[in-house]
Amino acid sequence: MKHNIYMLMLALVMGLGFVACSDNDPDGPTIFPVTSPERDQLDMWLQKNYTSPYNIDFKYKMEDIESDYQYTLTPADSAKSAKLAIIIKYLWLDSYAEVLGPDFVKHNVPRVIHLIGSPAYNSNGTMVLGTAEGGLKVTLYMVNSLTDAMLESYASMTEYYFHTMHHEFTHILNQKKPYDTSYNKITESGYVSDNDPDGPTIFPVTSPERDQLDMWLQKNYTSPYNIDFKYKMEDIESDYQYTLTPADSAKSAKLAIIIKYLWLDSYAEVLGPDFVKHNVPRVIHLIGSPAYNSNGTMVLGTAEGGLKVTLYMVNSLTDAMLESYASMTEYYFHTMHHEFTHILNQKKPYDTSYNKITESGYVSGNWYQVQDSVAHGKGFVTPYAMSEGLEDFAEMLSTYITYTPEQWQAILDDAQKVGGDEAVAALNQKLNIVRNYMLDSWDVDIDVLRAAILRRGKELSSLDLEHLK
Repeated sequence: MKHNIYMLMLALVMGLGFVACSDNDPDGPTIFPVTSPERDQLDMWLQKNYTSPYNIDFKYKMEDIESDYQYTLTPADSAKSAKLAIIIKYLWLDSYAEVLGPDFVKHNVPRVIHLIGSPAYNSNGTMVLGTAEGGLKVTLYMVNSLTDAMLESYASMTEYYFHTMHHEFTHILNQKKPYDTSYNKITESGYVSDNDPDGPTIFPVTSPERDQLDMWLQKNYTSPYNIDFKYKMEDIESDYQYTLTPADSAKSAKLAIIIKYLWLDSYAEVLGPDFVKHNVPRVIHLIGSPAYNSNGTMVLGTAEGGLKVTLYMVNSLTDAMLESYASMTEYYFHTMHHEFTHILNQKKPYDTSYNKITESGYVSGNWYQVQDSVAHGKGFVTPYAMSEGLEDFAEMLSTYITYTPEQWQAILDDAQKVGGDEAVAALNQKLNIVRNYMLDSWDVDIDVLRAAILRRGKELSSLDLEHLK
């Protein structure tokens, strides 16, 4: 139970934690979606034409959490959304892919495109046709007002959307590789303010002031992995139901070094940086305090649809904890490997015969009442694995790749003691399915991955956490 996302406060005081994948209660769901949603024809087309080739989540079913609460908005018509999705892909994405290749698009475009049916009206009488958030998400409005004639008109589509989308995409490119500022001198006297009806760009157009940590994050997260690592707490990125405090910058820097070294670089070492770039969440957001729930639990981490991970309790981490592989695995990395398994499962489903091996042993929300030895004796690697097959699979992989051979053997020995040969056979059968899945689907030997993780874990105590290199 100690490796999941929730920790009981009383247990924390006693030095023992209960961590779960839920963000509401101890027996709640994993912080990533673990089952594939019901998909209609449009959903499957979007998966094939946006998500798979470009790593873009195209949202046409309006989501309140993705919307701007200052506006009264209506959902987009699905038929018009489908047409607009075809056009955006053909005119915008595929244009760049044709000239620069699909990897250029995948590595540089925003991660989310969100459609809204209505315009967004401002108090001054203007209306918003599009907004963007830090190069990560673009929202397009007024979908329901588009006629077939407009949709079939290059001039109309350019006027409403594509001139602006190319314009804003240029800002993203400029931020990554600045242009020659001698350009600005050519007609310098002619520039006017941006406080006019044409308004400012929807993307930031100047590079923010960056300190040493910001530049290190740009070099080690954004450039190689296309991850926005946020340690300066942003209200818009945070959960308003909690009272939260910002993360200490010095501890954030140390944790950033560790996350890269233990998690990202482990996969990059074995599977290559492109694997990481294409599959990991786009945002990592640090919070200083835990997030306390009304039921006495506290949240150590949350995730949103495989796009953003929020890690809490940064300010409570001591230097001893930060230098301890066991502590970092207990608080973060077992769970991060677990949840990353769910992402991989969503993209390439595992063999569901796995769920049949110990089918009668799943107890749903009652898993937290089970002791470790009892779970082992029933053929489960952890009590949380007893919640359901999907969690069992993720627990099996995350436990195996973070445990030493001696720790893994101790689980098998405990299973033998409590449940006999049947329990050991069940664990080995499950491990074989996990092993074959990772090899066949992702071309990775989990023993090689484990060796890389454990080697890095041993090196953690000697890792330089005081200097950004």
